[in-house]
Amino acid sequence: MEKIRTFAIASTFVGCFLGAGFVSGQELWQFFGSYGVPGYIGMACAALLFFLLGALILLLAHRTGIEEMDRLLLPRAPRALRALCGAVSVFFQYGVMIVTVAGIGALFHQMLGLPETVGRLLFCVVVCLTACAGVRGMLRVFSMVVPVLTVFSVAVCVAIFVTYGGGGFSFAPAAQQNPLLGGPALAAVLYVTYNLFCSIGALAPLGRRAAGRRAILVGLACGSFVLPLIGFCTILVFAVLPESTMAALPMLEAAGRLHVLPQVIYAVLLACAMFGTSLSSLVGVVNYFEHKSAVIKRHRVLAIIVLGVVAFLCGMVGFSELIGTVYPFCGYFGLAAILLLLWHACALLRRKKDVDK
Repeated sequence: MEKIRTFAIASTFVGCFLGAGFVSGQELWQFFGSYGVPGYIGMACAALLFFLLGALILLLAHRTGIEEMDRLLLPRAPRALRALCGAVSVFFQYGVMIVTVAGIGALFHQMLGLPETVGRLLFCVVVCLTACAGVRGMLRVFSMVVPVLTVFSVAVCVAIFVTYGGGGFSFAPAAQQNPLLGGPALAAVLYVTYNLFCSIGALAPLGRRAAGRRAILVGLACGSFVLPLIGFCTILVFAVLPESTMAALPMLEAAGRLHVLPQVIYAVLLACAMFGTSLSSLVGVVNYFEHKSAVIKRHRVLAIIVLGVVAFLCGMVGFSELIGTVYPFCGYFGLAAILLLLWHACALLRRKKDVDK
């Protein structure tokens, strides 16, 4: 089995989270920007948590050789409890794909005036075709897309600062925040836990096949730098152009204030980010079911097609509404998942100490 190196780990870690909500700005606005200055502090704390908890997932998978999300969370639990845990994890991980499908529909409609159904259908077809290549296909996509996405995202943000920053920055909190998030501190924690919870199925195979501990830690350190770099640039755009937050895709709206060309470029970047996150979610879900059923393993392509069709149908719900409900609830379940991972890691340390005595 070919080992996964530092660059692939970093790009895949970033790519798992640069999805519809992140690059569009909708997710960053709800979880951070709407709280004003405390939200910016929350994003800095979230970056540190991403590194620490991401390392926990990848190192645990690397140490144990486990890549099934339920066994990683509950290694010694009864089968029924593991099945319930796995079902919840898969449900929310698949929910991220549905959010992404809804987002691409909004993007097609906002940019081209096409019916959202057309955008969702084309997107689902491309994602399903790529998912047939499995983990390796996912790694190739992220290795190509993430560097370009990072450079152009920051460049568009800087252009907006230069053009509109002369009027000053407004860090005032929004008149209304999402009541499910409970405040800036909890919002930052939920942001990290839901992202990691929905990505365990994609990150665990990455950790299991990593070249070593150093490759994991260096890759995560690089990824944990890139994510807040894009994040801070994005929410600073909202401080310059607060009216852009009223759009379903705020950053696309802000880029359009510059010129149609940067708006088109940002639309392409946004589509790539949505594609990457949707791909990682679908690969993680399929990977889980393959380990549970020999029938699905034999008919992997059919399973991918079925999941793609269901995501297309569920994506009819509004993009902003999905982010505001699915993600916070997922974050609360993610808190429990992180505690289970910590318990698993502590159990391994205790067994190691007993062996060393």
